[in-house]
Amino acid sequence: MQQRFLDEMSQLKVAQTDDRELALCALRCELANYLVRFDPDRYFDLYRKARAANLAISCAAKSDQMICFHVRPTPCDVSRLRA
Repeated sequence: MQQRFLDEMSQLKVAQTDDRELALCALRCELANYLVRFDPDRYFDLYRKARAANLAISCAAKSDQMICFHVRPTPCDVSRLRA
């Protein structure tokens, strides 16, 4: 009985994950559509940069890939650190 309950809970978690993935995919598509309509040149410039970064990360060694996820502080964050 308990195993059946655990199996059903596992299936529920998988279904929820699939639903979230679909919702995020739809949101990404809608945001892209909005950005293309709002400022197409800026969108395509951003897309080219993101695609180049994605290719560079995928071609790098695994240890180098992990370094690429380090987030650099923005100029606003740097000025706050100095104050």
